[in-house]
Amino acid sequence: MIQRIQTVFLILAVGLNVTVLFLPLGAAFDTDQQDATVELNGSSIHQEGFNSEDPFGPDGGFIDKTLGPGDNTMLLVHVILVVLVSVFLLGVIFLYNNRPRQMKLAYAGIVMIMIQVVVATLLFMQLPDMLGDSQEFRHDIAFGFFFPVGAILLTLLAARRIRKDENLIRNSDRLR
Repeated sequence: MIQRIQTVFLILAVGLNVTVLFLPLGAAFDTDQQDATVELNGSSIHQEGFNSEDPFGPDGGFIDKTLGPGDNTMLLVHVILVVLVSVFLLGVIFLYNNRPRQMKLAYAGIVMIMIQVVVATLLFMQLPDMLGDSQEFRHDIAFGFFFPVGAILLTLLAARRIRKDENLIRNSDRLR
């Protein structure tokens, strides 16, 4: 049935996963130049600071640009993964007639979210490269980085409840 608790868990997991696109995931700061930062959001990268390679450029050497998914391949992969995982988990909700398949696909969704976290981590580790030739930098992780972990936990809870329902149905069929 669609009104079971695992449906609520899966909807909350989808909500957490989609929210990642709109939240800050982290930032990298140049400790030599305090004004050079690169901030990573779920669907964009914002870079600002002083360009030491071209200090007499048209902007006076100041950089203030935002990169979207079309500008960075790894960011595009991250956005596509977030959307695909969210649609996948929504599809898992409607497989309530075939609980064993629903449970297997919920575990597959957990693996997909883990892949999404790995891609976000790789993207996060690329941030210092965008600061230029800086040797001293600092990473800061933002709270949005932990939302996929919540989605993993909620999907795991849903899979456990699906298994519990399947065991209940099998036990009741055995009693007949």
